[in-house]
Parts: sequence; C-alpha cells; structure tokens
Amino acid sequence: MKMNPFFRQGLKSGLVAMFIAAPATGWSASVTDRPLFIDAAVDHNLMFVVDDSGSMDYEVIAPEVGVASAFDSGYIFYPGDESGSYGNGRQYKTGKRLVSNNFRNFEKRYYYLRSPGYNLQYYDPNVDYSPWPSTSSRTFTNASITNAELDPGLTNTLSFDLTKKGELGLGNDDVPATVFVPNKTAEVFDVSASYQACASEWDGITNNGYCYKQDQVRVCGRWGCYWDTQTTYANSPQPILASETKLFSCLKPASNEYDDWRNENKTYLFKAPSGSQIPARNMGFAPDGTCIQRLELVADAGGLNKTDVYAALGGEGSVDDFFADQQ
Repeated sequence: MKMNPFFRQGLKSGLVAMFIAAPATGWSASVTDRPLFIDAAVDHNLMFVVDDSGSMDYEVIAPEVGVASAFDSGYIFYPGDESGSYGNGRQYKTGKRLVSNNFRNFEKRYYYLRSPGYNLQYYDPNVDYSPWPSTSSRTFTNASITNAELDPGLTNTLSFDLTKKGELGLGNDDVPATVFVPNKTAEVFDVSASYQACASEWDGITNNGYCYKQDQVRVCGRWGCYWDTQTTYANSPQPILASETKLFSCLKPASNEYDDWRNENKTYLFKAPSGSQIPARNMGFAPDGTCIQRLELVADAGGLNKTDVYAALGGEGSVDDFFADQQ
C-alpha cells in the first residue's frame, strides 16, 4: 500500500520527537535512598560507645619499631595513684593514676617514648593544640606550662609545674616538658679511652692506671732466707688518652646502635656540624637506629634550650617568641 508522502514525513517527525523526549522523562524521576528490595523504611542502627576501662588512662601507644616490641600500655609520668585499689573501689577523681604499674621512667631505653614519632599519644611540637570547647558551666583556656592540670575536666584535679626537675615522678635531672625529635645533622663517634703507656723502667700498668715494677729481694728471718717478689707502684695514675672513631652521620646511620647505647656497651660522642660536642644527655637513639635529640621547653640561664628548640623545630621569627609559642 502506498503511503501519502506528507503523512509519511509527519510520522517520521513524530517518532523522532518521541525518542528525543523519552530520556528527559527518565532523568526527571526521583532516586530512592534505600535498596530496592526493602519495602519499608528502617530506622538507622547507630551506637555511640565509650570505653572507660582502666587502660584508657594509659599514656603510651607505640607500635613495634626496630628492635623494640610494641607498647600499648603504661605511663611515662607518675603523679601518684588514686585512693583505693584498682578494681576494688578506686575512682578517677583527681587525674592521678588508675593502674599502679607500667611506669616507664626517664631511662635511655624509653627516651623514644617521649617522641611523637614513636609514641602516638605524646606531645607533638608541630601540632597547634587548642583549648577544649567550653560548656555552659565550664570555660577552658590555654594551659599553663608551670601550672598544668592533670585533667581540666575535673573540679578536684591536681596541677604540676612541667618545667620543674623531678616533677611527676621523674629523675632529679629530668623535666616533664621534654620532647625528643629526630636529629639528621649530628655526627656519631665511638670513643675509646686508655691509659698512657708507662716508661721503659716500669714492668706494667694496673687496671686503674698505675705503673708498677717488680723486684726479687732476699728476705731472711728466724727460719732462714728466701726470695720474694716486691712490687713498687707509681704515686699517681697515668693520663687517660681518648681516641675517636667516626661511626656515621645521623643523616644516614650505617648501623643500629640503640642496644649498645642503652646498655652502655660503648662510649658515644655526638658532634654538631660545627664540630662542637653535643652534651651526651641531649642525644640518643631510637630502636630503629634513628638519632634523637632531647629538647627541653625550659628557659635556662644561658639560653641554650631556646636556641636548640628554635634550630631543631625550624623556628621562624624571633627565638624568644617561637620558644614562648612552644611553651
């Protein structure tokens, strides 16, 4: 059957318009916010859980690193224990310790636990710590380094001076406001010491440095004579001679010295790029062999702590202002 050309053209135009309009109708449909196989709406299943067990009071979360196993418990400060015994009436009232063990003192092997690179809970000098959000009944402001509260959320909390030596159970030469950071510029030396050799007229030298000589002498007594060895010692010990052997630069440690250092199997010497000696108490090693440097946020008389903190943390502006910000 022949179709009228005009009618045929109209039919084509109508089909084209229908197919063009069809996608617009599909895109305008609403999209469901739940799976199609669920017929009825279901309330959200959400739980807010708070862990208030004793382990939440710990100050150490240190993953396994180098030759050291992981630490996920323990304290690095000790303000004392809450009254009572843990698990038998002890309550968290002042900020003191809930658990009476696992105190990791300021020993060489635990230096790295006072570094945010190893203990994920420790103070990080590169982070800006803001006060807690205030509430209708409590206002929280910046903490004072010389009057720091154990727990600002408690009304009966205790306060401590973090710049005071021996505070919070530390040693007499240690302050709480201490952080260890990686040092990539120092050079490490192994120092060996020995007494200067004795002159030729002496027969040897003792372990404590005294030259000695031995002579055979004739001794006579009531029962006869015999030969005896007579030892003569020098009046003073020989001078100590020290020799230095460079081990490596802290930028690229050639060996892991952590165990020998903490067990004091060697005598280490650390030098700054200028060649000046860095005090032994200010340097050490982490379990992965990294050189770490002690920074104390305490203004000392000579200003050395300030300059050390400024240099180690890449300070900007004035040394005094940068140090005050860190405090």
